[in-house]
Amino acid sequence: MQKKRFVQLAAALSLAAIAQGAHAQANASSGNIRFEGEVKAVPCTLPGTSQNMTVTMGTYKTSDLNGAKGKLTTPTPFKIKLHCDPSVVAGKGATATFKGHVDAIENTALQVGAGQVSGSFADGVAVVVADSGGTTIPMNTESALYRLNGGDNELMFQASYISTKDAVTTGPANASAQFTITYK
Repeated sequence: MQKKRFVQLAAALSLAAIAQGAHAQANASSGNIRFEGEVKAVPCTLPGTSQNMTVTMGTYKTSDLNGAKGKLTTPTPFKIKLHCDPSVVAGKGATATFKGHVDAIENTALQVGAGQVSGSFADGVAVVVADSGGTTIPMNTESALYRLNGGDNELMFQASYISTKDAVTTGPANASAQFTITYK
């Protein structure tokens, strides 16, 4: 009798467990996940010194820029350093694209004072970025192709102030840009 009762109790517990599992599945949701990616050989790395740079433009008198739109200051050279894998960059080059707040008057240049209170920065001036040969690189436009070598490379650029009005006002003339290096 004990044995029969034990078998009945075991059967009842088994049925309860099955019913609980079916109930849990009825309250569950399911879906699919697709994982996508790519493995590539990275041609070059950007050392920390080139990731966040400051180009010191210097101090200029208003008379250096006053008189006409389009007057340029002496270019200030700067470089973006890359360390390139010789097996990946063989026969390749790179371009640089600079992005930032474009000046409303000189649409190839960076606006100074972006994000600052009006009157707290120089007016009538913008920053022009050029390649190593002095050719202006308009904002949001790729530069000419720079040839790459295995190992350390320095992409040479220059920046100048450009007058955007006949008369400029005094004040800080700071601008910022992000850059993207594209390998070709």
